[in-house]
Order: sequence, then C-alpha cells, then structure tokens
Amino acid sequence: MVFQSQPSNKGKKKSLYRRKQGSTYATHAAALDADREQPPDTANEAVGDAIPPSAPSNQRNDSNWRSNRALKSAKRATAKAIAERDAVRVERDAVRVYIATTKSKVQEANACVKQVEHGQYLDRKANRAHALKTEEEHKLDLDQVSDKFYEELEAAEEATGVETGKRLAEEARRIEAEDNHSHLLRGERQHCTDKVKREQAKLEKERHGQRLQIDHLHKQWKQKITLSTMKLERENAARGVKLAIEMDNIVCKSEERLKKETSKLINKLEKKEQMLDTVKEVNKKR
Repeated sequence: MVFQSQPSNKGKKKSLYRRKQGSTYATHAAALDADREQPPDTANEAVGDAIPPSAPSNQRNDSNWRSNRALKSAKRATAKAIAERDAVRVERDAVRVYIATTKSKVQEANACVKQVEHGQYLDRKANRAHALKTEEEHKLDLDQVSDKFYEELEAAEEATGVETGKRLAEEARRIEAEDNHSHLLRGERQHCTDKVKREQAKLEKERHGQRLQIDHLHKQWKQKITLSTMKLERENAARGVKLAIEMDNIVCKSEERLKKETSKLINKLEKKEQMLDTVKEVNKKR
C-alpha cells in the first residue's frame, strides 16, 4: 500500500493573507488621500482658523479609523476562516479519495489472495489425485508381478514333475531291461552246476535287495519332494525364489545321489557278471 502525501496550504494561506493585507492598506492610503483632497467643512474651518498654523496636529484626519480597523480585521479573520475551511474541505476530499482508493486496493488484494488460495487448493487437489492414481498403478503392477511370479512358480513345479517322471520312467525301463537280461541269463545257465545256481540265487537275492534299496531310496526321495513342495506352499510369496532354488538343489543332490548309487549297483552287477563268466569258462574247461 502506497501512502500519498497531501500538499500543504500554509504557504498559500500566508501569501493570500499578505496579498489581502497589502490590498487593504493600499485602499486605506487611497481613501486617506481622497479625504485630504476633499474641501473641509465649516466646523473644521472654524477650528482651523482658531488653531495657529505653526502648531503640529496629532489627531487623525479620518474620524472613523477605529471602525474601519475593526471592519478590516473582521474581514481578514473571515478571509482566514474561509481559507482554512477551503483547506479543510480539500483535505477532507483528499482523505475521502484516499480511503476510496485504499478500499479498492484492499478489495483487489483480497481478491488476489482468494485467487492464490484457490490456485493452491487446486494444486493440492491435483497432487492428491496424482498420488492416488500412481498408488493404484503401483498396486496393479504389484498384482501383475505377483501373478506372473506364481505362474512361473507353477510352471517350474510342472517342469520338475515332468522331469522327475521322465527320470523315473527311464529308471523303470532300465530296471526292466536288467530284469529281462537276468531272465535270459538264467535261461542260458540252466545246464550249469549247483554252485552256479547258488551264485545265481545269491546274485538274485542281491539284486532283489538292491531293488528294495532303490525303491526305499526312491520313496525317501519322493517323501522329501512332497515335504519340500508342502513347505513351499506354506511359505510366504517373498521366499518363493529362494525355496525354488533350494528345491532345485535338493533335486540335483538326490539325482546325483541316485546316479552314484545306481553306478555303484551297476558296477557290482558287472563284477558279478564277470564272476559268472569266469565260472562258465571254468565249467567249460572242465
């Protein structure tokens, strides 16, 4: 808010008073000259004749000078009062104009403040809407990621199930091939001696024990797989990746263990077959 200073009328009042005072003095002097030029009255002539010319007169020529002076002072007071009244009116009008301008400025300032507050409210509203929109988008993204994770986890479980089924089928085919091979060997070895039969029975018993051991190991492995899958289902979604890695490690370890045991059993069978071949050769030589 800018305050404007009103011009002062003091100098103008003084100059006006001086101009009026000067004009009244000039008129007073002119009036005195006119009175001197007028012819004197008879009473004045008689009095003038009685007074000697050599004596100086201390009386005023104007007999109404007191009334004139009072009239002039009243005129000066009225002029001064009128000037003060006009100055007060001018100041009053200036104050009214200033009040009107300040009211308009205050109204404009209030309107600007309301406009700024409305803009801030709209900005806050837009920011809140944007935050809610981004939160919803994040929720949708999280749902999509979780769905994709569960789908991948199910696909991995299905793949591991298929792979384990293939491995089990291969193991069953191998065992069946071994059984067929053992049956062929038993058919060919019917003409051997009782020792060969005992060796065959012993070998058959060992094979049966190995099968039982393999079945037992397979059951244990299956139980471990089921326990690990149940544990995976109970665990939290955040640990899915870690549990899948642990599951893969368990499967790899079990497969390596099965491979080692099957390799051991195959080596034992090969050794037994070599022993049988040596026994056959010995029998043939006999």
